Amino acid sequence: MAFNHPYLQEKIIDVKPVEAGQKWKGIVANYREKEKDPFLFKKVVKSFELPLNPASKGGGVVVVLDSVKKNVCPDIMDENGKPQELTELEYFEKIIGKPLNPYLPKDINFWRSDSRARVQIRDARLRLDLRNPMDMIKYKILAANEGKFAKSPQEYRRIRRASYEYVFTNVDELRDETLERLELEAKAYSLFDTVTKSETEMKDFLRVAGKMPSETANYKQLKAMVGKLMEEDRDFFVKVLSDPHYEDKLFIANARRVGAVEQKRNIFTLDTGVELGSITDAIRWFNKDDNQETRLRIQAQIDQLKEVEK
Repeated sequence: MAFNHPYLQEKIIDVKPVEAGQKWKGIVANYREKEKDPFLFKKVVKSFELPLNPASKGGGVVVVLDSVKKNVCPDIMDENGKPQELTELEYFEKIIGKPLNPYLPKDINFWRSDSRARVQIRDARLRLDLRNPMDMIKYKILAANEGKFAKSPQEYRRIRRASYEYVFTNVDELRDETLERLELEAKAYSLFDTVTKSETEMKDFLRVAGKMPSETANYKQLKAMVGKLMEEDRDFFVKVLSDPHYEDKLFIANARRVGAVEQKRNIFTLDTGVELGSITDAIRWFNKDDNQETRLRIQAQIDQLKEVEK
């Protein structure tokens, strides 16, 4: 039966430390040996609680539970044995057995005085099952410390915030991401084998990718350039070679080489002064029936240059 709960999720989250990087240099003993390890080591315990709002926002702890919208909670029954309609705040109050109003005085405020409102991470790892209400509370507390916890590996790689100490990884999503990465790698290597069969194909690819290979570059040099691009960004590499408009983009790249098309920033212009617009606009323009005469004229210039370069 499918998991269905308004305030819980069918997810298992692993909380993992980020790599040490420069942040911990001079702080961690034997840094050089630990440089590539997580910054937290065995027997270390870190504790987190809900952060406080700045005075400009009224102070108090950050609010993480909704107190307005009600939903049917299948695990909380009324006196007649029917599931109750509760807000998120009310639901977790039923589970914990205490008021969770974030605006209560500190000495009776669950978020400020109860040990259950402090999340401990031991040995640099923590696994949370979000089907479990208390694990969901822990997750909400950690997530509220957004400067220290990246929401996902993708966010961590994209933002690279220096203050990040941990990253949330969804066990199922991580498995899917690994599979996608392996499939992307397999496709990239297959395309690499195809495009490196000849110097001409490699030069064409590099031009479409925005590189300008030297006409004197030999096979090994060209292959190294293509390989470097693939290793640096496999997603970009695959997108370029799988692009249904690859041939059109190659034509425009060659048109630039012969001086028939100019590019300033992202705008393309014919040598006659006609502005074509973006790369998408330029492709559309060259594929119109009315513009085939211009396309054939430019193709003749490209063919002539290729003859000279042989």
